[in-house]
Amino acid sequence: MLSRHTRSYDIWLITPGGEKLREAISEPGDEQNPRWSPDGTRLVFHRLIAGRGYQVWTYDLVQGALTYIDDGLTPAWSPDGRSLVYARKKDGNWDIYTRLLDTGQTRRLTTHRAREQYPYWGLVAGREKILFASQRTGVYEIWEMDTDGGNKRRLSDAGEATGNRMIGPVLSPDGTRIAFWEIDYVNDHSVWLMNADGT
Repeated sequence: MLSRHTRSYDIWLITPGGEKLREAISEPGDEQNPRWSPDGTRLVFHRLIAGRGYQVWTYDLVQGALTYIDDGLTPAWSPDGRSLVYARKKDGNWDIYTRLLDTGQTRRLTTHRAREQYPYWGLVAGREKILFASQRTGVYEIWEMDTDGGNKRRLSDAGEATGNRMIGPVLSPDGTRIAFWEIDYVNDHSVWLMNADGT
């Protein structure tokens, strides 16, 4: 949230009922897009620092330790908590990357000239899939691919119908549905829901 103390975006912890609000991370720059690790002990987020761009960081809530991971934004955890998926700008274009945290091994999953961002890593019908938003059709739609970058497939067509951007996919805990949001600057932003197969 936007802190009235620092006048920048910082990460706060709050109960689902809105109680026990406290600041967790307040560092130079804007911290946004926090996501819990599967075991609930760490956060991953991106930070925007003036003159340096977007960076991916993790925060260990037990040790209180911040760790820089890579340049990039909108990171998310793998189901086992050992890897991250995020968008990174290289050679003038945004693509999707994964990073194995133990070794630092980084893998580029997309190489299309279209901008691709907002990845999410989850289980669909028992198989690990990465969801992401891509402009391959001229407007942001929700796509899926295997964790090695194979079998890319478009899931949504709402952007094509409205001309608005469909971004930020997340899977339901049971892996059967995808929630995402529509950027509509004329009316208002909205949340959409579809089955994990795109219907």
